Amino acid sequence: MLRHFLYLDNDQLDQYVSQVEDGLRQSVSRLNSTEKSKGGKVDVKLAAANAGTTNQEQSDAAFADTPAARFERLTSLVSGNEDQFGWVEILQESDLQGVRSGNLIDVTAEIYEPEIVAAFGAKGLMSALPLVKALSAGMGGPGLTNMPKPEQLDAMAQFSAAMPEGLLQGDVVDSDWTIIGRLSASGNPKDIEGDARVVGKVTKVWGTGQWRPIPGLPVVSNFSRQQKREYERKGPDEGSRMMWIEGPAIELDILAVYR
Repeated sequence: MLRHFLYLDNDQLDQYVSQVEDGLRQSVSRLNSTEKSKGGKVDVKLAAANAGTTNQEQSDAAFADTPAARFERLTSLVSGNEDQFGWVEILQESDLQGVRSGNLIDVTAEIYEPEIVAAFGAKGLMSALPLVKALSAGMGGPGLTNMPKPEQLDAMAQFSAAMPEGLLQGDVVDSDWTIIGRLSASGNPKDIEGDARVVGKVTKVWGTGQWRPIPGLPVVSNFSRQQKREYERKGPDEGSRMMWIEGPAIELDILAVYR
């Protein structure tokens, strides 16, 4: 199947391929060889068995080693050796039961941006803050008495700027599982929404009924280890659930997203 890559982490891909191949290729060279006889072109392997004079022709072609080619090569090298490399292809919900940190999983999910990031991220609704601030400063009066104060808008802007970018969330098809991960600077979750195949390295797994905060959120990311444990132990209250992910769920270092 030819893949349409929506996202591919080249640095992560290079790490995996170099481990499997003992290094990275810069290019690929292919040598084609044919021979001509009185009867026309023949296969090189058969030429030795044919009588008569033959002339050999060779052509040499060089190909750049692209990220897409490296990904295809990685999956080919892993095929048949999945246990050795910790690769798990998720075809049904039961395949998720034994997944653990360190595995590379290949799973189909419905992709979307987490609700809190879509609402409060710099590229979400908060992108309108400069306009709101301008309206609040220049058009105050009876008709705009409920507008936020400048200091409130500044606080909202700081919160928005601290919101992690590139977060991608997904509901694994035909299951209760959720995946979440963060794309590198080159990825934009808004360009990836919808059903897609996701490949990534598992960093954390939590079970049914357990809650974990969305990774990278402001304030939480600055907690000490002890504070994080206490925060996770208490779990979300009714008004903060959009900041959390309920298990069963998997956090990933995302390698590729494709259709």
